[in-house]
Amino acid sequence: MMGQAAWTAAVQSIRTGQPACDLNTEQLVRTLKNAGANLPQTSFTKRMTRGASRG
Repeated sequence: MMGQAAWTAAVQSIRTGQPACDLNTEQLVRTLKNAGANLPQTSFTKRMTRGASRG
């Protein structure tokens, strides 16, 4: 599962030109779920997994 998530994030980063820390996590989770990943998220936001205090 972690490998699939890492690979999917890397592909998203390459396609969007964004560094991993700026990726749209909503898009990432939706892509993983569409690929059959079993994830606990029931709602989505663009920054759902980020800490509250990021520079």
